[in-house]
Amino acid sequence: MDETYDEAGAKRRELENLLGQLGDFETLREVGVIGEGELVERRARSRAFSRAIAFIDAGENVTDERVASLLAEAREVAALPTEVEALRADVSDSQDALAELGVLADENDVTLGDVLDAVAELGAIVEAKQ
Repeated sequence: MDETYDEAGAKRRELENLLGQLGDFETLREVGVIGEGELVERRARSRAFSRAIAFIDAGENVTDERVASLLAEAREVAALPTEVEALRADVSDSQDALAELGVLADENDVTLGDVLDAVAELGAIVEAKQ
């Protein structure tokens, strides 16, 4: 039992050290120290190491193979956009669409408000048909 406890403690310390070496990767990306690929990898490692530590704390045996498996799973998740990134993309897309509507309104001598009203009416028509 003591040997298992010592192994778990050593594994936990190893994972904590690895986690600490990742640094503040979001800030590093913002200031241009690391690229997008490195950001995704660091997010994955952070998630995998944190989960492995939680498993150790719950009394589970965490092997190097299990950490590798957790890392593979985390890489898939880390490659997806974060909620903030998705929201920023949605806002950007909305701004682009509004800009296009503004150009169309100017070209057709109508106000942007008229265009938005027409879009709302179309939305109501589509919703009523569903």
